[in-house]
Amino acid sequence: MQRILHSVELNLNPANPPELFAHDVLQLARKKFPLISSQIIPGFRIKFGESELNLNNFYRSYLSAPEDYEQNIVSALATVLQINEWGDEQTEPELIDIQDRIMPILISQESWKTHFPNFVGENWIANLAILYVVDESRAYWYIHEKLLHKWQISQEVLHEIALANLDHYFLQNEIELICMSREEGPNMIIQNKADAYNASQVLSPSFYRQARKFLGSEFLAGVPNRDFLLALSLSESQVIEKIQHNIANDYLNMDHPLTDQLLVVTADGVSEYCGVS
Repeated sequence: MQRILHSVELNLNPANPPELFAHDVLQLARKKFPLISSQIIPGFRIKFGESELNLNNFYRSYLSAPEDYEQNIVSALATVLQINEWGDEQTEPELIDIQDRIMPILISQESWKTHFPNFVGENWIANLAILYVVDESRAYWYIHEKLLHKWQISQEVLHEIALANLDHYFLQNEIELICMSREEGPNMIIQNKADAYNASQVLSPSFYRQARKFLGSEFLAGVPNRDFLLALSLSESQVIEKIQHNIANDYLNMDHPLTDQLLVVTADGVSEYCGVS
C-alpha cells in the first residue's frame, strides 16, 4: 500500500469538467469575436452567431492536448465566420467548380442522424456512415442532398468521384505509411501522420491493393477516429486482442470518434470482424 501511495502523482493542473470548459470557450469567443453574439446552449454546444458548434470533439482534444485548446477553438470560430459570409456561389457551386475536391468521409451513424440528417450519405458497417464533403484549405463542408438534384447526378456517381479524388489526394500529399515488420515479413501498417481523410482510406480499392502486398489478401483494419487507420495481418492472431483493446480505448478518448470495432478488408469489400471462428 505504501508503494502504491508513493507512486501516485497529483496533477497540479487538472482538466476542467465539461461545464467549466464550455464556459471558458464562451469567454474566449466573446473575447476574440466581441461583435458576434455567443451563448451556451443545451447539449454541450455553443451558439456562435447563427451557427451551432458541438463541443464534444473540442473537449476530447483539450483533454489530450490542453495547451492547444485556445488555438483550436479560435481557428474553428474563424472558419465558421468565413463560411457564414459565403454566398450562393460558395454554398451551391456548380459541380465542375468543385468536382476535384469532393471527398468521402466516415462518421458514426449516430452523428449523421443527429447533426447531418439532410446531407448525402449512406449507412455502412460497424455503426459507420459514409458522407461526402468538399475539401477547403483548412476545413471541409458536407454536401447537401439538394446539390445532387442541382448537379443531376446519382449518389453512386458522387461516390466514384469521391473515391478517385481520395486516391489522388494521398498521392499528391505524399502521405507515407509506416510498415512494421517481423522476421517473417511486414505485419502492420499505420499512417505516418494524422489527416482528416486517413480513416476514409479503408474505402479505397487502391489502398487495398497497396496493403495486400504486405499483409495478404485479407487483413484487419481499425478506424477508431477520423484521423487514424491501422491495418494488421490476420496472421498476427496473438496480438489481435491487444489491438482490439487499443482501438476501443482510442475510440473512447480521441476526438472525431468512429468505431471501436475491427474491420476485415478483402478484395470483395469490407465487413465487421467477428473474431476467430
